Amino acid sequence: MGFKTWAVGELWRAADVNAYLAKQVIAVVTSSTRPSSPVEGQMIYETDTQTLLIYTGTIWETLVYHGDFKTYTPTWTADTTNPSIGNGTLIGRYRRLPGRMVWVRISWARGSTTNMGSGTYSFDLPANLPAETGTRWIGTVVGAEDSGDVRSRHGVALILAGGSGDKIDRIRWDISDTDGDLDNWTDSVAEPVFEDGGFLTINMLYETTYVESDA
Repeated sequence: MGFKTWAVGELWRAADVNAYLAKQVIAVVTSSTRPSSPVEGQMIYETDTQTLLIYTGTIWETLVYHGDFKTYTPTWTADTTNPSIGNGTLIGRYRRLPGRMVWVRISWARGSTTNMGSGTYSFDLPANLPAETGTRWIGTVVGAEDSGDVRSRHGVALILAGGSGDKIDRIRWDISDTDGDLDNWTDSVAEPVFEDGGFLTINMLYETTYVESDA
């Protein structure tokens, strides 16, 4: 299906309307009423997902998402003993961006019954939006050790190049020790010790390998 120029007085046929008109405009649909026989390059806008998509010949791929941040609950694990959030809070938000990019934000706060576990922590990324693992993705972390602490902790969140791509593999903090290292986050004297009310926020931008709409 290419571009067609009509001559003066030439009549439209049904095939022309279907091929050159209906399939070369951005149709307004819902996620359940997508065209049943799309062609490569066809574009649609879904009103229920607020997403602009293009058909690649095999799948519908997200071009632009206009909606609010979507929410999910990240799984919080450690490589020695798994922690549990208890009466603290753990909320994940994400937004699909153009170019297969994903912006994820995780907000964590310790409660009185939060069990910190032990070892290097990790947080799951949104389901079905794994990171491309050919490179290391780096985000920012800012937090305070308790609700009344005016000092802030700054660090980096890492998705490792050799990891699974389905989680933030670790958080490293600038604890201003003698050699200026960025060290793994553990609940010890040498690292940030988050008391009841302590909190942090992770912001991460990464490229996903999942190309279809995540609606």
